[in-house]
Order: sequence, then structure tokens, then C-alpha cells
Amino acid sequence: MSDFSDVQDPSSAAKGKRAGRLPQQERSQTRIAKVLAAAEQLLAEIGADAASIPEISKLSGIPRASIYQFFPDKYVLFAHMAQLQMERVGELIVAMRPQEGEDWKAAIGRVVRGVADYYNANPAAAALLMRGNFTPTDRKAHEEKDAMIGSLLRDFLQAQGMLKELPLQPDAATLSVEIAFACMRYGYVSDGSISEAICIEATEATIAYLSRWE
Repeated sequence: MSDFSDVQDPSSAAKGKRAGRLPQQERSQTRIAKVLAAAEQLLAEIGADAASIPEISKLSGIPRASIYQFFPDKYVLFAHMAQLQMERVGELIVAMRPQEGEDWKAAIGRVVRGVADYYNANPAAAALLMRGNFTPTDRKAHEEKDAMIGSLLRDFLQAQGMLKELPLQPDAATLSVEIAFACMRYGYVSDGSISEAICIEATEATIAYLSRWE
């Protein structure tokens, strides 16, 4: 019998290879939280390749059958977790958004370091977001996250009267975000963390690209 009795039609998750509708009852939400916490711990300790639903079940104390009801395989679970982490990164960047009068190049360096610090302090987030995409839904979420950050950057530049010719097609602001994340991803894959040297490269590469429209 399922531990998540308040969810209807759980079989659709397994058929569609995507997360089922998550529960609304507090008790069931607590169980889901335990699953996510256990998965996050295993990601940080042994990585995505070694982590498994049986190990997550053992660590969380939640039966495998109940986990599979919502996450038909570990990659669907990881994709769900990646989207949660992307929301946190987005909130972090919004909180670090450039201030009026701040030089745009300095702002990019500050934000790059802030994001790198978050990944370095949260190894599960880095494992989820720096290693690539788990599902098409995950890939789309990455694209939407980068577009959101690009939009924030464009709004700041326009408000400061800078880089007025920055094109929308292709979206140069979003491409600059992709450049910064590509540098950070390279550093993470190579070294297991994002170093100060990589932050400098990410900042300089992004600035060099955007400077074409100065």
C-alpha cells in the first residue's frame, strides 16, 4: 500500500517517465522531503552515477514502491531536484542583481562569484546543474533559467543606458549567461569545484562577448 494516499492516478508517472503529481497532505509532503534530503545527501557523497533509488530508500526510510510512485527512475527524481535548485539559483541571482550606478563589468564578476560560491557550498546542486541535463523537461528548465537571468541582465543594462545595441535575435544577453555557465561547468567537471581562476575566466569571457556592443 502506498505511503502517499492523497495522490490520484500515480500510475501515470511510471508510464510517462516524469514525476507524478506531488502530494498535498502534510504527512506525505514530509515523506517526499525525506526522499529529497536523502537524494541530496547521496548526490553530495557519491554522485549521480552511484546514487540509486534503493540507496535513497534505505537512507530516507521511505519504501521504494512509494518513491517509484512519483519518481519512476532516479533521473526523473534528479530532474525534479534540478528544477528546485534552478529556482534557488534564480532567486540568488535576483537578490544579487546589479545596483543603480554599478559598473556592468563589476556586476558580472560579482554575480559569477556569488553563483560559484553557491555551487561550491552545495555539492548536490553542483552535481545536478553542472553535469548536464537528465530529461527534456530538465533541459527546458535550464533554458528558461538562463533566459530569465539574461532578461535581468538586459533590463539592468538598459536602465543604465549601456549596450543599447545588444541584439534580441539571437538573444545576446542570454548567450552571455550561457558563456558564463559553460566556463563554470568546465571548471566543475575538471576539478570538482569552481575555482577563482575559473570565475575570472567566466567573467572575462562574458565581458569580452558583451563588449562587442559597447
